[in-house]
Amino acid sequence: MTENNVKQTPKQLLWTCAAIVLGNFLLAFAVAAFIIPSGVIMGGATGVGIIITHFIPLDTAAVIFVLNMLALAMGYIVLGVLALVIVIPAVLIWFRTPEQKGQLPLGATEAAIEAAKN
Repeated sequence: MTENNVKQTPKQLLWTCAAIVLGNFLLAFAVAAFIIPSGVIMGGATGVGIIITHFIPLDTAAVIFVLNMLALAMGYIVLGVLALVIVIPAVLIWFRTPEQKGQLPLGATEAAIEAAKN
């Protein structure tokens, strides 16, 4: 695994993507081959999808996909609302111009400001 501030080479990125895809295939195989036939319930969207398909005859993969998309949409909405309600007002409240802080604007000198006033 690389640090956040270290760029991956294309070869490292390819190996990382391949490992993620392989892990997803292994999880899908385990769910299809072992979890669903044995009746074991997993946690998360997969477990909820298995429970739903136990009572309603639908395709398990489609139900899990829909649940994951709903979770993604809800997360997107929650983060958007948090940004609107918390971050934007905080920036508007705490943002001050250099003059409001008793400072000079970038590149300005006191002599230039006095000359502009006269």
